[in-house]
Amino acid sequence: ARVRSLTTYDRTWYTLGSPMAKLTVSRIKLAATLAGAIEKHDNRYGQSRFSRFLRTFREATEAPYLDSRLHQFVRCAEGVAVPPFNQSGKQFAKRLSRVCAGRAKAELEQLYTIRGGIEHLHGPYDRLPRMSKRNRWIRVLLRTVQAEAVARYLLLTYLTNEGLWPHFQRRSSIDAFWELKPAGFRALWPSRIAFNAIARGFDYASLVDHEHDT
Repeated sequence: ARVRSLTTYDRTWYTLGSPMAKLTVSRIKLAATLAGAIEKHDNRYGQSRFSRFLRTFREATEAPYLDSRLHQFVRCAEGVAVPPFNQSGKQFAKRLSRVCAGRAKAELEQLYTIRGGIEHLHGPYDRLPRMSKRNRWIRVLLRTVQAEAVARYLLLTYLTNEGLWPHFQRRSSIDAFWELKPAGFRALWPSRIAFNAIARGFDYASLVDHEHDT
């Protein structure tokens, strides 16, 4: 009865093939930790670069169209990688492969290439190699799942390691961070995402009832 106003959130969507996550007490506690970290970050830096790449993540989860979702998840990851303008796709893959366990460069670069096609209104399939219509559809689904997993990992790692925050406020400090030698880099970024495991967890069985959508 004391509530004087209400607000709603836009619907969020999931990508076909994504593994279904369970809600657990530990994940609820982690959500509270992340909320506290966001508030602390905002109090310290105000509307910063982080605010923008966090917003792209939210926009990705709220996008009902697959190409928009992939595009925004890659943009979110790009907010951490901040690749130089020259050969940005290769630089995006080079930088993010440093936080991936296993071979990831080729797939990360393809993610950036697909994102470029979507950005310029060519659609998600325009820059894929020749393959069947069905395989193109599956490839984009898989890449979207990978993009989301990487974006989630980057946000989680950034928010739970305050020592990273000062390094991501300006382009010069971001470039210096990505040029750190391995020991210095690991001291600040202490973990890596098992990139190959993302593809292994892709739920191909969930695609069966949607084959006609291709």
